[in-house]
Amino acid sequence: AGHPLEAYTDYWRRRMRIESGEPAAVNAFIRRMDGQYLGDRIRHDWLRLLAKRNEWPAVIGAARGIRQPDPDVPCLVAQAHLALGDLAGLGETRPLWASGSTLNDACEALFDQLRERGLIDAAGLHRRRLLALDSGDAKLLSRLGGDDWVVDGGRIQRANEKPAALLDALRPGVKPDAAVLVAILRKAWIEPLPACDALQAVRGHLSAGDQRWLT
Repeated sequence: AGHPLEAYTDYWRRRMRIESGEPAAVNAFIRRMDGQYLGDRIRHDWLRLLAKRNEWPAVIGAARGIRQPDPDVPCLVAQAHLALGDLAGLGETRPLWASGSTLNDACEALFDQLRERGLIDAAGLHRRRLLALDSGDAKLLSRLGGDDWVVDGGRIQRANEKPAALLDALRPGVKPDAAVLVAILRKAWIEPLPACDALQAVRGHLSAGDQRWLT
């Protein structure tokens, strides 16, 4: 008692028992820690547990007191609004979709739900696929895959590491998969002219918009 780190002991004691704790006790602890760094941490812990339990109104309420939210908080709150039928609550998460890299699990789960509900259209999906090609993110490309989008994680890894080897194996007339397009973009940073040649070889399989984007 009285030690400068006493609050951390209290935090971890509460944190270890948060799943079995009574909401009233948790909220009392949150109020006691309010305005402190650890107050923010316990609010984050509590919000994530509420989201795990699908207690969506409580998620929205818990988020209001967080001063410096972690990156997953806006997406957890947006999931809550979506579950409650409040599409206006999705606003601040929409720009996050325009990322060519895999985001945290909460945001990717939110985007999956938006796609399933038709709230991200085909054009928006394709735009993010192009951004993922540019970053060479195999995990995201696989997540965005579909019947019209062939993704092989191993090939994309090779495209990132040794694009020339993959492009040398190009066969005329064969529709390129995501790995070939990643290899073209990687090669363009090192040797633009061979990358242009490879693009010419697959141009007939690409839309005019994709051709412009790749060049």
